[in-house]
Amino acid sequence: MSSRLTTSGAQPRYLGLAACAIILVVTTIAMPLWTNAASFRADTDVTIPAAEVVEEDLFVASDTFLLDGTAEQDVFAGARSVEIDGTVEDSLNVVSGETTISGSIAHSVRVAGGMVNVSGTIGGDLVVLSGFTTIAEGATIDGDVHVFGGMLTVNGAVGDDVTGTIGVLEIDGDIAGDVRADVERLDLGNDAAIAGELIYISPVEADITPGVEVAGDFDRQSAAPWGMESGPRARFFSPLARTVWLLVAGAFIIAIAPRLATALNETLDRPLPAAIAGLLALVSVPVLAILLLATVVGIPLGLLLLAGYIVALYLSQVVVGQRLGAWLLPNRWADGSRGHLLLSMTLGVLLLSALRYVPVPFFDTVVNMLVAVAGLGAAVLLFGRLRPKRAVDRV
Repeated sequence: MSSRLTTSGAQPRYLGLAACAIILVVTTIAMPLWTNAASFRADTDVTIPAAEVVEEDLFVASDTFLLDGTAEQDVFAGARSVEIDGTVEDSLNVVSGETTISGSIAHSVRVAGGMVNVSGTIGGDLVVLSGFTTIAEGATIDGDVHVFGGMLTVNGAVGDDVTGTIGVLEIDGDIAGDVRADVERLDLGNDAAIAGELIYISPVEADITPGVEVAGDFDRQSAAPWGMESGPRARFFSPLARTVWLLVAGAFIIAIAPRLATALNETLDRPLPAAIAGLLALVSVPVLAILLLATVVGIPLGLLLLAGYIVALYLSQVVVGQRLGAWLLPNRWADGSRGHLLLSMTLGVLLLSALRYVPVPFFDTVVNMLVAVAGLGAAVLLFGRLRPKRAVDRV
């Protein structure tokens, strides 16, 4: 009696997994070479006491990170909670569930996380991908504030422009530059003062306290596919341009991997399991990535997981768009060809883009959330179906 493993289908997957493992090992070994002058701190709780001065770049992976001392170079931190009470003499880069900055940052701050609270000083720009961002009274940011997240509250002073795509923007402080934002709602409080222009896209008029000072032009624009400006940024990153990039990405996937596109489409035949899987992935993947970042060996895998998470969120618009388009087309056209996949994806992506112009507060936010959950759920369910299977022939 003998047995053999069938290699069709299973062997390529094993080879791919082996290649990924080798890449991760080589990346881990090479990291010290890339960061020759760096200090690594990895533990459950990492604290830089007030008397300590870190002269090299500081890399932190932990559950909680507290900086009371001084970091003379860049700081890179991945933790559930980050608190900066001391001084960073260069830039701060953070992936965290909650970030609190009450100390001093000489240059820029870049944060991806759920909550960001700034009550200290930032010498450069503040760039945030976050759910809630608060610039407290007494806080000072010398550069720009770029926020892409659910809510931004500005009670302190901003030395340049405020821009971004924000659900709710509340301003009750001093803005030395312009305010240009795509918002669901804009509120200007009693102490709001804007030295430049206030130009915003919103489905509703701003709630403005009488007597608020806006030195430059004050204009509300309806959502338009060509964006807010006529410069390079509008040409390449306007809503219409972003739709084109999605169509290009979807066409590329269908051209090189039509079976993948078909499989993702089929996973959405079960909307409830896809929604449950998507909700779990939406919350658990960032947490898992942060836990991986808490170990030096897991840093490459954590970074890859975060990168994959961001890509999956972006491509979820293509996945859901393709499913919507398939529902719109007659069933007899569903022959599995690239032509049908391309047409359904194009119609669906255009429909999703059009829905974002519905003049109802927070409607596009709800659409974005549903699309993200469904797209992530489709990816999770497909991953579960792609587990290698062994077929054994007995003689």
